[in-house]
Amino acid sequence: MIICSKNRAGSNLFQIKLRRNTLLVFICLLTVTSPLVASDKAIPVQLTGEKITQTFANVRDHAEVQDSAKTRAENTWCANGQFISRWRNAKNSGVVTGTWRVKEDLRCITILSGVESRIGKESCSPVFKSGSKYLSKNQDGTIHGIHTLSSLQGSSCPD
Repeated sequence: MIICSKNRAGSNLFQIKLRRNTLLVFICLLTVTSPLVASDKAIPVQLTGEKITQTFANVRDHAEVQDSAKTRAENTWCANGQFISRWRNAKNSGVVTGTWRVKEDLRCITILSGVESRIGKESCSPVFKSGSKYLSKNQDGTIHGIHTLSSLQGSSCPD
């Protein structure tokens, strides 16, 4: 029998009585320690193309990139299809610019500057909502970022 839970102090508790359930222990560990699951218990729902357009038109996006460098980004998504991302981690920082559009139920981005290997290459992926947060996914299905959106103040987007 395996029981996964968090105690009041936020520590993970695992009771393992059968060694043959190693895979279940791994799944349990991922479930209990995931920052999204631990802080937001809603089941992710994929946004439709229309909802992506409504949600990302003229917003600021504070993103926690799910990479080993613990990258953080502040993204500006403009209704005119432009975006700018200012990112940073312990070793580097930078600015990425590009365009975005909706194709079917996917958000597609094309990088114009900031990541040489991806300039001019469009990539499309689904966006999910989970509680008050949004999840962007990599093309392989893994979570790229956990996003918190806020409205833009002033004229952050060009016409």
